[in-house]
Amino acid sequence: MKVNITETGEEVTTSFDDDAAALMGSDGSALDRLFWTSTQIIRFGAAQKLLSGAQIAEFTRASTHRIGRQSHPWAHPPDRRNIVASLCP
Repeated sequence: MKVNITETGEEVTTSFDDDAAALMGSDGSALDRLFWTSTQIIRFGAAQKLLSGAQIAEFTRASTHRIGRQSHPWAHPPDRRNIVASLCP
């Protein structure tokens, strides 16, 4: 297994920065691009449990509260990096 791969770190840092900017700017389109569009994605928040990309997209468009803690595992399908789960306590 390879660890500490410079290019991977740079890609994840860029994706993380894009995610933070999208959250703070309430940019639903950018968030849609960052989250995996699968029915297997999950997002747990303080008051919600979202179980698909469609549910997450609906929530992010309706929500105006963007400040808080979050944890995102990322995956790297062939075309880009995507958030595959989200914990937002």
